[in-house]
Amino acid sequence: MIVRAETPQQKAGLLAYIARRVGETPQDLVGDMKHEVLGVLKDGRLVGAIVFLNYRRQSIEFHLAGSPGWMTRGEIRQLFSYVFHQIGCLRLWCIIQRNNKPSRSGAERLGFKPKTPMEDEFGEGKDGILYSMRKCECKWLK
Repeated sequence: MIVRAETPQQKAGLLAYIARRVGETPQDLVGDMKHEVLGVLKDGRLVGAIVFLNYRRQSIEFHLAGSPGWMTRGEIRQLFSYVFHQIGCLRLWCIIQRNNKPSRSGAERLGFKPKTPMEDEFGEGKDGILYSMRKCECKWLK
């Protein structure tokens, strides 16, 4: 079940969860940008979280992290429906560290396409890769 963080404490807790899982700090993930955080619960336990930021009407950035198998196909469809139908974006994007092959593979399985290298995105000598999915390319929408 996907739930929205309602209180500042819930937001901070979910953001800290994502940051720990991806090896960043909450500040490194969102800086001072406005953001929304969702948690994914299974049997009342937190198994994953998603943060949306950098909203620009046509596009939005996100970070996510979770335990293996943390999202069902229905929850994945719900996630993409939220982005493309509810808030009306045309593009969802993320930046993944170049050396994070499991996350890059997972993004590609979901349908994201690598677009461009982002040199020094995660610090000097730590490159990222910009991944993007357009609404018209999303296989999860009905």
